[in-house]
Amino acid sequence: MVAGALLVFTITWWVAIFIALPINIEVDAQPQAGFASSAPKRAHLGVKVLIVTIISAIFSGLYCYLKYAGYLADLSFLYDLVP
Repeated sequence: MVAGALLVFTITWWVAIFIALPINIEVDAQPQAGFASSAPKRAHLGVKVLIVTIISAIFSGLYCYLKYAGYLADLSFLYDLVP
């Protein structure tokens, strides 16, 4: 149970962080010498990491609840959906 929840947390965290990284990015029109032209002014990484961690914790909690309640116990009916 714990390993599954940790796996769900890790996968959702990485997917969500890659989705959140390009959100709310501002770039300078005239970047300083030596900086990439696509370098953001402020990346807001702390806020993004906090939000992504909360979202991943919610999904992990939902997974634990569904697994403990027995909703994810028998998913063999999914094999009938594949031709």
